Amino acid sequence: MLSNPADNSEHTLLVKAISDIASAMPLLRTRQLYQLARFLQSLSLEEADEIDEIIDELLWNVQFSRTSGEALAALTASVEKEIEEGRIMPMFDEEGNFIERQSDHIPPHLSSGITGLTNDNSSKGAAGS
Repeated sequence: MLSNPADNSEHTLLVKAISDIASAMPLLRTRQLYQLARFLQSLSLEEADEIDEIIDELLWNVQFSRTSGEALAALTASVEKEIEEGRIMPMFDEEGNFIERQSDHIPPHLSSGITGLTNDNSSKGAAGS
């Protein structure tokens, strides 16, 4: 049961979107969508939360499996090069433990438009260098 008009509007939009998706699918996929919908309908809200986690994991696995080995190797090489050049720092040590760091440097994309924040360390004097 829907609790407020905003939920009703979202529900209507989602039903239409699902219908549009199903109508564009081959019959086999439409049957699978129907079976999935019936399965989800049978779950309690607590069980549905667990399903959300499983779906997120499945989506990640599918996206990762579609990544070519060459593309992943190129990305890894570029990150390792940036680490070697000191442009970025690793998040984990050799044993896999998270490395905590503190920095006075505020990335430009985080400091723009925020008063009182600056990347200029000159106001700290020699001790801040």
